[in-house]
Amino acid sequence: QVYDTLVQSRACFWEDSTAIPSLARSWEFSTDGLTLTLRLRDDVRWHNKPPVNGRPFTSADVAFTIEHQKQGGLLRSYWDGLDHTEPDAQTVVLRLKEPQADLLAKLAYHTNIMVPREVKEQSGDYKRVAIGTGPFTMEQFSPGQNTRLARNPNYYLKGEDGQSLPYIDEIRAE
Repeated sequence: QVYDTLVQSRACFWEDSTAIPSLARSWEFSTDGLTLTLRLRDDVRWHNKPPVNGRPFTSADVAFTIEHQKQGGLLRSYWDGLDHTEPDAQTVVLRLKEPQADLLAKLAYHTNIMVPREVKEQSGDYKRVAIGTGPFTMEQFSPGQNTRLARNPNYYLKGEDGQSLPYIDEIRAE
């Protein structure tokens, strides 16, 4: 609820592996299956909290996350055999050494989240500072005790009624 992935699984039922847009609004594979071009949404902003302060989400953030994972993240194997370029702020081009039938599923995997470089630079640890692009911001977290998430007033998605999502103001788990 705090973070987003580039694409997400529609998951209407267990076997449904159809990818739908999330931070990437669209994508296209080359005919040989070796290149995936992702077009990012232009209306996404990081949570309005230091050190990111609500800046726009861009292809540089995708590049940072990929390199962060390659250098020892839990999902480094997802990015093995993959190179990337960012021709502009809203485009990411992924180049594969061989086709991967499950690449979109890897991009949609619920822990394959995008993270801001500023958090790593400032605190060195994503376990202490949770800043994402998702519908909720982390307001309080005490391991094994409680969690409080607040509605992200700048979330990019709108409901069928045209109103900003999410519709609820807070989530508490105690």
